[in-house]
Amino acid sequence: MLHAESGGFNLKGASSIGKSTALSVAASVWGSPKFIHQWKSTGNALEAVAEARNHSLLCLDELSQVDGKEAGEIAYMLANGSGKNRMSKNGSLRKKCEWNLLFLSTGELSLADKIKESGRKVQAGIVTRMADISADAGKGHRLFDTVHWFKDGNALAHYLRNSVNKYYGTPIRKYLAELSIIKKEELLGVLEKIKKDFFSTYCPEGADGQVLRVAERFVIVATGGELAIDIGILPYESKEAFEAIGECFKAWLRERGSIKNFESEEALKQVQAFFETNHSSRFATMEKGNTEDQRIINNQAGFKRKVKINLKDEIGNETEEE
Repeated sequence: MLHAESGGFNLKGASSIGKSTALSVAASVWGSPKFIHQWKSTGNALEAVAEARNHSLLCLDELSQVDGKEAGEIAYMLANGSGKNRMSKNGSLRKKCEWNLLFLSTGELSLADKIKESGRKVQAGIVTRMADISADAGKGHRLFDTVHWFKDGNALAHYLRNSVNKYYGTPIRKYLAELSIIKKEELLGVLEKIKKDFFSTYCPEGADGQVLRVAERFVIVATGGELAIDIGILPYESKEAFEAIGECFKAWLRERGSIKNFESEEALKQVQAFFETNHSSRFATMEKGNTEDQRIINNQAGFKRKVKINLKDEIGNETEEE
């Protein structure tokens, strides 16, 4: 209804932090735990799965189980919304799988780290299509920011895992029934209002278009959540879903490390890493009388010199370092 592009989110974090529990709860909106699929599958098989999940949610568990090269190709394929062109036995073109959906993934590594494992370069398009979010809420309860009346995060996770095996598939039935009554123009108006509020609240000024593109995907989820509250499916107050998705967006921004263009940031990181690795062995010092002047430098890359810079500590005191 929104004519939005497909895309995904990846909950990233250490083992036993609660990622699979979150995936099970997400899947329970639509169906039983069998609704979840594994990353450890061929791209061809996932084409059929994605088409079967058209206009709904695709849940993928354990990113670590798939080869880094294939993980990047699958993420591209899922976000692009179509499978490969193939020939039939008689030489004609077979109908390819097509879909439009959001997908939720879990993994101990980010998609970028997984791709680097295979020795491949990470493209901006890949990390834009699947946003990595830290699964640790940073509140001392692993995945959760609160444990309510439970003893700890483990007890809450155990309760949720038991619950999703008993109760599932009910929320989406009422949600879709109510959604079918809403006029498209009204829905688009709600989306635009939430998008405006979300961008002004959570998108830093000067953010690159790549950041804004991912932010729009978070806006779609926030819109879905707020509609579910208005309909009475989610027992939350207005704006709670909006703020929760905003926290996830901020976690993604922290994981990304910058609001600038991904390619430019990666280039700067490579240059910085080169200096940090080779500053002692491949750069000659420019100060006269330094004992380093006498050493032979193989494959010299440049020169270095000491400069004094003024720094401020956390409480504002100025210090001078070389």
